[in-house]
Formats: sequence, C-alpha cells, structure tokens
Amino acid sequence: MIKVAVAADLHLPDLKDTLKEKVWHWLLPELQKRQVDIFAGGGDLTAVGTVAAAARIMSDLQSCGIRFILTPGNSELRTPEQTGEVLQMMSTVEEMPPVAVLDSSTGRLSAAAAEYLRRLAGSSRRNLLVVTHYPPESWSAEDQAVLAGAVSCGVIGKLVHGHKHYDRCGGVVEAVRGLDPDKAIGGAPAAAVYTLDNGVWTREDIACPEADLPEWPLSDRAEFFRNIGICGMKMPVEYLEYAADKGIANFELRYREPETFVTPEFKRALQKWRDCGGKILSLHLPDIKLENNVFTGQEKMADAIRLALLCRCERVTVHVPRGYQDEFSDPAMLRQAASEFTGCLRPLLENNVQIGVENLHTTAMERAEKRYKFGCTAAECRNFVGALREAAGDDGKLIGFHLDIGHARNNAPFCHQSMLSEWYAGMGDLINGMHIHQVTQVDGEMKNHVGFTGLFTRLISLAGLGMAWKCGQIGRNIPMFLELRTPVPECWECLQCELHLEK
Repeated sequence: MIKVAVAADLHLPDLKDTLKEKVWHWLLPELQKRQVDIFAGGGDLTAVGTVAAAARIMSDLQSCGIRFILTPGNSELRTPEQTGEVLQMMSTVEEMPPVAVLDSSTGRLSAAAAEYLRRLAGSSRRNLLVVTHYPPESWSAEDQAVLAGAVSCGVIGKLVHGHKHYDRCGGVVEAVRGLDPDKAIGGAPAAAVYTLDNGVWTREDIACPEADLPEWPLSDRAEFFRNIGICGMKMPVEYLEYAADKGIANFELRYREPETFVTPEFKRALQKWRDCGGKILSLHLPDIKLENNVFTGQEKMADAIRLALLCRCERVTVHVPRGYQDEFSDPAMLRQAASEFTGCLRPLLENNVQIGVENLHTTAMERAEKRYKFGCTAAECRNFVGALREAAGDDGKLIGFHLDIGHARNNAPFCHQSMLSEWYAGMGDLINGMHIHQVTQVDGEMKNHVGFTGLFTRLISLAGLGMAWKCGQIGRNIPMFLELRTPVPECWECLQCELHLEK
C-alpha cells in the first residue's frame, strides 16, 4: 500500500503569515500524521512565481521528511525576471513511482512533457497516478489523443489536475480544489490523499478544519454570523424592517437619498430596529475627490455627517479620496488630503463615532490606460489611514480601515499579487468594519455587489474570511455588512443555512 497526497493552488505570496501559510503549515504535519509516502504538487504553489515564496515552499518540503514531486502552474510564470530561477528551484524528477508529473503550466503540455507522455504511453508501466496543473481539455488534440491511449492501455490509472479550484471525482481524470482559502470552490481548502492498495486507487479529501466553517463548534458559527449585517442601499425602510424582524444587529445606510432620513416611515423603521436589538448603525458617506489639484465634495460630506449624527450612528464608512495613485505619491498631497478629511470628520470624532476608510478597485479603462485610482492596494490604504490618524491627533484611535472584499478581489492586476489573505494579514490590526459581497463575470468583466449562494463559491470563497476571523487575524466583533445590489434576504438566509444555524 502507498499513499500519495496531491495538492495545488496554494498561491503563497512573499508576505509571510498569511492564511495561505497557515493552511500550508497545517497540511504538512497532517500528511506526516497520516503517514503519506509522497507529496505531489500540482502547480500554483506560489502566488506570482517569486524566488522568496518558492524558497519557503521548498524549505518546508525538504524539512518535512516526505518525498515530493512537483510540476509548475501558470502562477509560477507570473514574474518573468524570476521565472527561470523559480522553475529551477522547484524542479524535481518527472517520475517517482507510482507517481508522475506533466508540465502544463502554459495551458498545454510543454514539449518535454509531451515527449515524456509519448514515452509513457509506449512503456510497460501500469496504473500511474499522473499530476498536472491544467485540465487535459486545454491541451492540444494530439496530446489528448496520446493521453487517451495511455489510459486505455492501463499506463495511467488516474490523472489529477488543479487550476480550476474545484473538485472533480470519479473516472480517470480528477481535480483538486486546492489550498487557497480565498479561492477553493465547494469546500474548505483541501488536499486529496490517494491510496494505492491491491492495484486500486482510492481517494480521501482532507480539509483545513480552521477554514471549514460548517464544521466549527456551534458557538463559533453563531458568534461569526452575529457580526454579519446588511446594507439598506436603495431600500432603507424595507431592509430596516427586515433587520428588525430577523434580529440583525448591524445595519448600514447610504447617503444617496438624504431626504429618506427624515420621513416618518424611516424614523419608525429605525426605532423598531433599535428596539429589536440593533447595535451598530453605519452611514456610508459620499466621496471627497481631487480634481485639478483641488479637493471637492466637502459640503455634501458635511451634510451626510449631520445626518449620521441625527440618526445616532455608531460608525461611518468613507472611501479613500478619489484620485489617482500618482497624484498621491507626493507625501505633501497625502497630508493635505488627510487634513481635508479630518476637517470634515471632526464632528464625528467629537461624538465618538468610529470611522472606517474603504479601499477602492480598478476598472477596465484604468487597466487599459495603466493609470489606477488611489487606494487599490493595502499599502496605499494603510498610508492614508496612518495620515488620517496623525492629523486627528488623540481622536485618531477612532479611525480604522473598512475592507471591501469584493473590491479587493475585483482589482486586477493587483489581485494577482495581493488576494484577500494578503489584505487580512497586511491590514488586520486596522480593520474595524467590512463590506462582503461576491463578484461575478459578465462578458469577461468583473461585476461587484452580488450575493453569495454559498460559503465556498467562485470567485470569492468565504473560507478565508472565516479563517481570518477564527484565528484572530481580524477582530472578532467587527461589523461585516452584506453590500448587495441583489436581494439581501436571499443571501443573508443562505449564509445562515450554510452555517447550519436555525432560522
């Protein structure tokens, strides 16, 4: 009997102590405990193919005492100036019976891998477990035909791939959903352990328990869900009524229609929500913009702040200043922006209202022009929050960071280098609130503010968020508002059901 662990799509960044590293450091001891004989890496073990990340992967593998065999993924090719060194560093033998690997890192078999597959197909070997990155349907027709021949004659018993971030089980070709807690689809980040016994391959998936939200103790699931609130968006009265009926403690209003805040219907709904256990009321403030080196929007923000105080809000959310990265590269401009913001926010600070500064995301036009908005990276957001705190003096402790996970995900090219795990690790100590929503692709473009249909879905898995909360990388009591343009009740109740909580 022999045991082979197959894992892919960890996406380990250069930044240390991310959730991805926690999953990785859970996995290797778990494989030792299970007495796994071989570890087979199916590619994308690094986030962007840097030497620093590859070195940590290889050091851990060499220290764990389990034999290993690796093949690269497309992520290993994302830093061209380091690709050669990374591939050399992560290079292993092609075959470690009963396991073999095929390089499909470009989406199809490399010339060397295609030649090796042809040699395999004509060999006397039998029942190999072959590991690659891209699924065979992306290969050339010729290579697919060679694979089919190798399968039909019994050379290949199983072919396992990554890249898709979901599991495919049964049949000869299978897939593993991977180790990335932000991207694994259908369950918590996991590896597959294949056992060959009496000529038969069987599979057992092992998931990281810290990221497996439905398997947490009931007390943890309930505590996590209590932090999830909703946004009123364009239906504040209706959603306040819903929040009151469901006992939702956290609620966020939008400033878009300020006249709403003085109607009798709104006042009754707000009071009902307060009477039914409402705890944290937030108001999303309008933007301050930098246009032709002049800041605008202060009057509208002042009006919104007046309404926030009128509604007795416990906190507000505000975007970073609207402008471009290059405009805020000058520290003097960053200080000026902080001064403008602090001048507006002073009434909130004097009334002990918490302030969360929210990150932005890139657009298709910006990607084409390669000129991006300020506040799309964690470093920019941290710098601005720091400047605000400094400008606010003793009241600066009320200012923190409001992480929008949809913005962080819909944020190419930065999201390739800094996924949600990197935001949690880089901003965790500053995070005092969150917007949570799914993103979707329409005609090749990402769209925000979509509801979740499960905990472990494409393109954002909430395994990472749950794990960050459970391990203390973010605060356990921060409000997490569902900021949706789709029906809120459907999403809120779906998450409640997925966590196995009573309605």
